[in-house]
Amino acid sequence: IQSLQKTLKNKGVDAVWLRFEGRATKNAQQLVAGKDEAELKQQFEEQGPFDGVIYVHPKTIDNALPAAESDASVQWLKRLLTLAKLSITSLTARAIEGRTLFVTLSRMDGGLGYRDGSLATVAAGALSGLVKTFAAEAPPVFARAVDIAPGIDDAAAADLLVQERFDARHGTTEIGLDGHSRWKPTIDVISSSDAQIAADPDELFIFTGGARGVTADCVMALAASGPRRFLLLGRSALEAEPAWAAGLATDAQLKGAALVALREGSAPVTPKLIDQTVRGVLASREIRELLAALEKLGSHASCLSLDISSPAIASLGAHPEIVNAKKISLVHGAGALADAAIAQKKIADMDRVFTPKIFGLAGLIKALADKPFHRVVLFSSVAGLFGNPGQADYAMANDMLNRFAASQSTKGTDVRAINWGPWLGGMVTPEIREIFMKRGVPIIPRD
Repeated sequence: IQSLQKTLKNKGVDAVWLRFEGRATKNAQQLVAGKDEAELKQQFEEQGPFDGVIYVHPKTIDNALPAAESDASVQWLKRLLTLAKLSITSLTARAIEGRTLFVTLSRMDGGLGYRDGSLATVAAGALSGLVKTFAAEAPPVFARAVDIAPGIDDAAAADLLVQERFDARHGTTEIGLDGHSRWKPTIDVISSSDAQIAADPDELFIFTGGARGVTADCVMALAASGPRRFLLLGRSALEAEPAWAAGLATDAQLKGAALVALREGSAPVTPKLIDQTVRGVLASREIRELLAALEKLGSHASCLSLDISSPAIASLGAHPEIVNAKKISLVHGAGALADAAIAQKKIADMDRVFTPKIFGLAGLIKALADKPFHRVVLFSSVAGLFGNPGQADYAMANDMLNRFAASQSTKGTDVRAINWGPWLGGMVTPEIREIFMKRGVPIIPRD
């Protein structure tokens, strides 16, 4: 960072080093960062206004998948999101007077973790996801995620980063630099394949994300090509149909009957309780319908009510299906949203998004460490691939999945991240659907 400060100064740019770790110094150009968002905000107000923020991701963070909110890599990402939150409004306003910037620096492989999977740092993938969302929410600001190869010394890396600061290509939101070439992810159009995974009686498919909705559609698509074995993990419990719900189909009918049934109990009856009760009935119906459809296709499925981010995941390896499986393949579809614009983002909401998608996956992998996966499919999202307004933390989590898939490419297991567009009937609310439609992003029909 000192090399970067010096290089910027030589260009006539004063820079304040905001240290999140380390002791206070007498250097006026170094400040120990506040311990929370309120203190950081005060520092921004006292030291500002700023024309740019450059975040330097620690080189010491390893490439492991974070397992909990207390992990060092997650704490650094929260600091980054806080910096984005505190700066986006002022940087957007000051862009009228001249270039303002929000830039991140990582030191993976000089190719954003995609050139050499062994150097891909999972947490650093989140930098790209955030920057692309920042750019989508604040178009006037020059926003870029820069990855510089680790073999380049700090002084040379600082020169390269400063060159990016003055780059005229405003729309480039991520770039890799290896000292010789500039690397930018590209998207190729490939023809769809009719190739199918051959049915194997020794292979068990574990699906996270429950036995409903889009996950259920994917299960059915696999089963349609041959009999298979599935273990479906989700938070929804498969419960017997209550007598009061028998024969009722409409929402109004079920809520009316639920109200009558709940009044016979001792708990206070609230609209929220009625909704929860009806949703539980409908969820169990969906699960039973899926199990029946799979049975007709000659497949066998077991449902396990389990929050994969809970300590209970540690005992998953003892499940009979897993004990008896000769091959295990994983399809990780669990996820959650906590949408808000960056300027209004509650940093704590990042845990809500990361818990099923990142921490849950890490816990599941650890629980089955003695059962190597045959293949792994990760449900990522175009929110991470392109960024999406209102979904900074979701974009961060999904781009982390993309880097995790890249990091596993040299380890012998077939790991792929599918960057799905928005599914009709998935986690896409009417408000989110409207945003996607305005941006020209098509909604994927479930049929």
